[in-house]
Amino acid sequence: MFTERRLLARPWKFFSLFIIAAFIVSLIAPLPTQTAYALDIPQQLYPADYATTTILTDPPLGVPSFVWSAVVGATNYRLQVDTDIAFTTPITMDVTTNNSAYTPSQTAHLLADGEWYWRVRVEAPTPVGEWSPIFRFTKTWATVTNKPTPLAPDSDAVLAFFDSPVFSWTPVTGAAKYRFQIAVTQDGFSSPTVSLDTLSTSIQPRDRLANGIYYWRVVPIDTADHLGTPSDVQSFTLAYGTAMSDMVPELLAPDDESSPTFTPTFHWTAVEGAEHYRLEYTSDENCDFTLGTAVDTRQTYYTPVNTFPNDARYCWRVRVESGLAIGDWSQVWHFQKNWNLQPLLLTPTNLYQTGLYPVYSWTPVPGASYYNIQIATNPSFSPIFEEKNTANTVYTPQSIYSGNAYYYWRVRPVDGGGSYGLTSSVFEFQSSTASAAPIQIYPLYYYQPNNYGQYTMSPVEDRTVALPIFMWHRVLNPAPTGGVFADAYRIQVAQTPYFTTLAWEYDTENTIATPTLADNFIPATGQDYYWRVCPLDNLGGSCLINSASGLPWWSQIWKARFDANKVLPATSGESPALLRPAHGHESVEATPLLEWWPYLGATQYQVEISRDTSFSSIEASETVTLPSYAPPASLAQRSLERTDYGTFYWRVRAYVGASWGNWSPSRRFQVASQSEWRYTRTLGSLDNQLLIGDDTVGDTNANFDLTTLYVSQANTHWFLGFHANLSGDSSYVFYIDLDHVDGSGATTPPERPYTVSTIAAHRPEYAIYVDKIGGVVNAQNTWVFAWNGSAWGFGQKLADIGGSVYALDGHVELQLPNGAIGMSQVTSSASVMLFSVDPGSNLVADSVPTDPQAPGAAQLSRFSAVSERMNLVSPPSTATGDISTIPSILPFFWDWPTGAGLSTPFAGSILQAALDPNYTSPVATFQINSDTSHFSQHHITLLNDILGDNIYYWRVQPRYMSDPIAFGAWSGGWSVRRVGLTAQNLQTSITFATPSFSWDMTEGAHSYRLQVSTDPNFGTTAINQITPLNSYTPTATLAQGNYYWRVQVNRFSNVGNDWSEVEQFSLGLPLPTGLSPHNTVVHAAPTFCWDALVGYDPGNPAIPVLTAWKYRLQVSQDANFSNIYETVDTVNNCWTPTMGYHDGTYYWRLAMIDGNSRMGSYSPTATFTKQYPITTLVSPVSGAIPQTPTFIWTPVDGAASYRFEVSLFSTFYPLYDSADTFNTKFTPTKIYSNEVVYYWRVAIRDRDGRMGPYTDAVFIIGDRFQSYLPIIVK
Repeated sequence: MFTERRLLARPWKFFSLFIIAAFIVSLIAPLPTQTAYALDIPQQLYPADYATTTILTDPPLGVPSFVWSAVVGATNYRLQVDTDIAFTTPITMDVTTNNSAYTPSQTAHLLADGEWYWRVRVEAPTPVGEWSPIFRFTKTWATVTNKPTPLAPDSDAVLAFFDSPVFSWTPVTGAAKYRFQIAVTQDGFSSPTVSLDTLSTSIQPRDRLANGIYYWRVVPIDTADHLGTPSDVQSFTLAYGTAMSDMVPELLAPDDESSPTFTPTFHWTAVEGAEHYRLEYTSDENCDFTLGTAVDTRQTYYTPVNTFPNDARYCWRVRVESGLAIGDWSQVWHFQKNWNLQPLLLTPTNLYQTGLYPVYSWTPVPGASYYNIQIATNPSFSPIFEEKNTANTVYTPQSIYSGNAYYYWRVRPVDGGGSYGLTSSVFEFQSSTASAAPIQIYPLYYYQPNNYGQYTMSPVEDRTVALPIFMWHRVLNPAPTGGVFADAYRIQVAQTPYFTTLAWEYDTENTIATPTLADNFIPATGQDYYWRVCPLDNLGGSCLINSASGLPWWSQIWKARFDANKVLPATSGESPALLRPAHGHESVEATPLLEWWPYLGATQYQVEISRDTSFSSIEASETVTLPSYAPPASLAQRSLERTDYGTFYWRVRAYVGASWGNWSPSRRFQVASQSEWRYTRTLGSLDNQLLIGDDTVGDTNANFDLTTLYVSQANTHWFLGFHANLSGDSSYVFYIDLDHVDGSGATTPPERPYTVSTIAAHRPEYAIYVDKIGGVVNAQNTWVFAWNGSAWGFGQKLADIGGSVYALDGHVELQLPNGAIGMSQVTSSASVMLFSVDPGSNLVADSVPTDPQAPGAAQLSRFSAVSERMNLVSPPSTATGDISTIPSILPFFWDWPTGAGLSTPFAGSILQAALDPNYTSPVATFQINSDTSHFSQHHITLLNDILGDNIYYWRVQPRYMSDPIAFGAWSGGWSVRRVGLTAQNLQTSITFATPSFSWDMTEGAHSYRLQVSTDPNFGTTAINQITPLNSYTPTATLAQGNYYWRVQVNRFSNVGNDWSEVEQFSLGLPLPTGLSPHNTVVHAAPTFCWDALVGYDPGNPAIPVLTAWKYRLQVSQDANFSNIYETVDTVNNCWTPTMGYHDGTYYWRLAMIDGNSRMGSYSPTATFTKQYPITTLVSPVSGAIPQTPTFIWTPVDGAASYRFEVSLFSTFYPLYDSADTFNTKFTPTKIYSNEVVYYWRVAIRDRDGRMGPYTDAVFIIGDRFQSYLPIIVK
């Protein structure tokens, strides 16, 4: 409009400059003139002196058309209008016209309300005439009757939103726009809270105000920004989110006065237009929320990221907040968390009287992060003997128990926030250092998973095992004696703990029992079984009796459950695939459990054990129905006087259909003698003569005859002895194989051309030549050779390397430093062969143990074995390809080194776990010390899960009671694969808004890490949250899009399990509906309205869970929205543009915006056509008229001005005359020609310059054409 005003003003400026210039020229160079006479003074006709002009007399603004009498001969007039009666420059209106009337049209001539003066004179021909008298008139537009009338809302209305028809009013004639104002007081409009100019007669402020009482009014404004009469002031109350507007959130969960078991998720109903909600909760007994926690969240759910303490009473409430509006608080509800789930104690079984090395175990509790175990020697638990926190539900003492005291124990669960749950009942047992009751190992005590009613966990650890394999510790003589106590054991299995009817009973010399076809036990799936073990006086004999009680030395009664569906997957090769033990495995003074993969279709298996690879002689043969076997007879064990230690081979075949299949390839293991470490030994002592092999006396030439082989150990030396005929000349050779690896070691003897070799399994790393010269054996004639990996090194005299030889009465004994034969805390195990050589033939003359190829050019195979190591028992090693995993670190079990009589004086141990089989960087080390020899537990449970999911290698080293304390050799290493439980059943509550994420409670979870990302590789995350609870609702919202999410279970002590499976969801906010206007024609910028957007819980359609905070409205004149006409964000469900719209077709769409300003997708497009209303042409409209007319038309509401055009052509090109005027009439300033047809038209123009359609008419000046001329309306 400013530009248009400038353009309209220029002709008058140019004309004024022209007049001034002409006047100056006339002074400098006057032209010849004739005497001139001024014409008459025009007579003023309208407005009359002291007249009042109004919208009725001079619509639409009360600005009059000035009319005077025509003066004969006058061709031009000057009109002046001003508020100054003296017409002092500048003058408001100073115009000339050829006609005797003038209608102001320029905005500058839109007179303000008030008193005005006007005069007129003849301007041409010259000289100019005298001014007419000065008339005064009063221009009035802003009258008490010409003001807006508020339509909506009603006075004193209560509002929550500014939706149509709020706010609206009647139009005011002549108003180009309106000023809408809101104030906080009735007279506060000098500083209004809201002041908006709009072209419409309705408006909806886009932003929400604070709740309270407000006052509003509307002020009309004309095209020249003159203020009209304000409307009456009306009040309203803004009550968003309050009880007055019925918009207070309704609390849903936790229920009032409820007792949730776990830290609850708060839930309430959504409120329309919410930006966010404020949740407050407190445990203050007076519900003082200033002492509690306040959370702002965009959701209607909230799960705390910290657990609540048990038995604390909480108050909570919620309110909605949006923009500056803060709603009323909801009701206050109360709840008290009552995590009353109690661990059930399992082992040691209550009141067990002969406990020795307890394994504590209990049931897992839903919601427990870890457990606090307390052990005391009195039922009051004061003082506490031992107290620890552990992530697992199994615990072994971290210190040595002593004496025959009673011990009391209890367990408390602890949640992820460190709050204690309900303490278990108290169990007691009596410790007995003299106990000879077996200590059970496997299967661990069974409990029913999820035995807490509705409170379930998934996944859980399940103590159900696949096969009835039973293990227990070897029973030793009580301290301080040591040594093997029992020759055999009896296991009993029953369906009740009373054992009145047995499901299975089995005797064995070993500490492992498995069913055989002849003595079978096929447990029913899902059936609880109870089992116990007692030591026997001999295989098939009687249980040994506790002399103190007169009762058998029964173990505890443990419960077990079996499920054959848990067996490893069946194989279908040419023969069964062997599983455990690993090839070359060493077992000390014990016969190992043999296991293999199930074979597809097999109903039976045959197992054979032999001393040779050809299985020409069988040590044991058994038919079994399950893929495991533990021989009932010990293959070699000193306490049973079976000393034929050494290498064994085993194989399996399957019975499929009606025939036996192929034998599997064989594997070997060795049963070794315990070296029975002593801190010191005396060379030649009878105690050193631990027999590990023998040979028939007199089976060869007496000079070469060998009958026995002995090996024992001291702290720094090993002792190798034998019996031989000490006369004449011969050589005795020790072959020592340390690594038990096929193909590793020497293939020929060092230096000498002896015709001897060994099988690949026992190639030696050390050779010792004991040369008997003239019947004399000594250290000078004893040579030690070491294999360097590719060749023998030079021999060393035993005398030169700190060794000694004892020879007396046919007994020879060598004392060798550990290093001389490669012994250390890592090795300390050997396969040993002793043979004599006939120096005449260089052939083997005899051997111990007896070898089938001696005498002669022998390939020796029957090595004996000796070891300082302890046997690992459980968990079984996965190094041979077992795919089994454990979800948490279970107890580690082993058997102490033992033998006969005064065996190795163990007094504690060290356990190591590492991530590599060489133990270069142990990740866990546990040491337990005892002050009594032959007294210390042989199992350890770590308090946490080390480093989480990994393959762990573990080994154990004995601590010896000696002066000083010494440590023995590490056991062979086993591996175990730990794969922790992962979150299951991942669920999103909804996908039309930011969801609540939930998953099943995982047993043993300390916390969970939730990650949400738009990247399937989680390179970046939208959510990365740790929570102790199994659900999470972010307080902020997510943008629309495709998301991936996963959950990681974290165990106590920051041990992370593997991630869950990745889930995916697509978040798409709801689309607004009910768009209006659509497919219609409107005559002004329309009021856009739509349905309030509310999303409901899919599971309960009555519960609103999502509302839009704002909406984004887009309007375009093209269907593709490539050029946006208007974009508006509003909190309301309606919007009336404050600017004008061009006439034409429009497309509009709507998207919701949530409380985080995240926008949804646009709705389907609605469309409308906007066309301003047309004016009605009043005069002239047809026929002939006598002279240049004043054009008149009707006013149109909302018109800021009118476009007036005259042309001699119906196409209106070119134009003859035109004007932009705020008036509804126009008087040309030039004289129109007679007897010419004129076309004229008018269109409205709004304050923003947007025009409506034209209304056309035609007329003629003069009477030449008398024909009827119709009105043309376009």
